Amino acid sequence: FVVLEPQPDTGETADLHGDWYDADSIREAMVSFNVQCRKAGLEHDGLLSNDDVVIEESYIAPCDFTVEETGAFVKKGTWLQVWKFNSDDLWQGVLDGKYTGVSIECSALGYKVEE
Repeated sequence: FVVLEPQPDTGETADLHGDWYDADSIREAMVSFNVQCRKAGLEHDGLLSNDDVVIEESYIAPCDFTVEETGAFVKKGTWLQVWKFNSDDLWQGVLDGKYTGVSIECSALGYKVEE
């Protein structure tokens, strides 16, 4: 899964919520997650057990690359995770398109930038 992708320095965003993240902020969030949590939740309704899903890898892409199997482009600085689904029901939900991505489910400080 792509967790967070660095946004362009122009301030434009590809984030679904219109939020902007630079590579340093993404790395800081990833380190915090890896140290303090490293658990998956389901639809922001509590954490799942390792019997359901395990986050096997959580890392920052060290360079730009293209995924061979899908042709998807991954930008340097993107936070990626590899999940192992132990629950057949959850895995079927991924295959069926019910679960299509991940959320960092966090709060942040927002402020208005004056030009």
